Amino acid sequence: MFHSADYSAIDSVIYSETGAPAMFTRERRDLIVRVARLRHLNGLTQSRIGQKLQPEKKQSAVAKLLDDAEKYGVVRYGIDAEAIITGEQELELSDDLRKAFALDSAYAVDFAPDLTGDELPVGLANFAADKIRNTLRSNDHIAVAGGRTVARFCRAITNKPVNVHHVVITPLGGRLWSGHLWKAPTREGKHFEQPLNPDDCGLILAQGLHGGFQPEITFSQVSHPLFANSEAEAKTIIRENCAFRPGSGWNWNLPAPSQAFVGVGMVSNATHHRLAEWLASNEKAPARATLEDLAEAGKRAKELGLPEFGDVANRLFVSLPLPSALPRLAPERAALLKEVRKLDTTLLRINRRSVVMDWDHLRDIDLVFAMAGGTATSPKLEALWTILLGTGLYTKEERFRLLTAVATDSATAIRLVEEREKLRALDPDVTQWYKAALEFLFPKQAKSGKKRGPHSP
Repeated sequence: MFHSADYSAIDSVIYSETGAPAMFTRERRDLIVRVARLRHLNGLTQSRIGQKLQPEKKQSAVAKLLDDAEKYGVVRYGIDAEAIITGEQELELSDDLRKAFALDSAYAVDFAPDLTGDELPVGLANFAADKIRNTLRSNDHIAVAGGRTVARFCRAITNKPVNVHHVVITPLGGRLWSGHLWKAPTREGKHFEQPLNPDDCGLILAQGLHGGFQPEITFSQVSHPLFANSEAEAKTIIRENCAFRPGSGWNWNLPAPSQAFVGVGMVSNATHHRLAEWLASNEKAPARATLEDLAEAGKRAKELGLPEFGDVANRLFVSLPLPSALPRLAPERAALLKEVRKLDTTLLRINRRSVVMDWDHLRDIDLVFAMAGGTATSPKLEALWTILLGTGLYTKEERFRLLTAVATDSATAIRLVEEREKLRALDPDVTQWYKAALEFLFPKQAKSGKKRGPHSP
């Protein structure tokens, strides 16, 4: 069920440069590891380390211990070229975004003008990690989605591990396919798809936090494909393998997570979404019938002039048009609402056959932090608009909220704020149209599965 992220610093038998085993007593091994921690994590000088260990310990003896730590791989060095990609928050725009969608926190981030489209999500994840790092607390239950931005966020958090202990990390869904990463369709120039599933993100975060030598960092893995063969099979897998229970609530006597980190995606080749890549490929993907349902629904959405489908943690939803796009859509609003309902029914069938969290699981969580950038001029903007509107049109007391915080680039933030102002300026019937759509796109269960833990306010 749960795995401890306990990875030994060194083995009991360590090989020297000549190939002969170097045999260290347990006392010597523990001393090497302790000295390495004091030097490289705590920043103590060799002289200070000697004083701390024992007053008569000579600096030369500490130097030899540090040499052994490097020689045998106790201390490793790495260069993360992407860690330097980040931006600066635009405070006034951030506040406008927060108010526009009734969020607890919002970050509109400026980046260097020469940042590429592939680099922007990296910069956004790095920025978010710096903001979030100090909110991680001991005894937390943390939930993670999958995707490129979330995976990068987890790596960025663990580049500078925080001082926490007894943390439980759980994924919010199954693997997007059977786990054969080498079979995944990939963009030109890549040999295999990098680990991006919720399981992978949970492992990255658990290993990284444990890398800060904190005790009791545990994680679970779903270890099943996202798509099951039936709704009954999906429920069984969730009940037996996932931290979240079918519909709502949490397994294994876990409290609801205090924090969840998710991306907002759109099933489009323009955003390199893996489902879209599967649909465009000639390979026989798992649950092909499910993908065929998705392809047919996508075709119908396109005919209506609707955006492509969005997803959060691989739970799919119909993306609603922006207010500025409503007049250009083929059907009248009432007819369009019926079509949205039909599309949602198809996606609901897919979601019910999926090993994935439900919307009420997000509503159970105190901080749901979403990261999505580079959407200002792409179809992905509508997915972010829809999920944020699901928060912005309702008060906290109505418990309809899905997200509590968002980080995005400034260009996207400007578009979102502008569209929110357009909606306010339109006839109130338009707002009611959006509310009617949102209430069946993101339905609430009859009973919340909230269970407060010691970390909850």
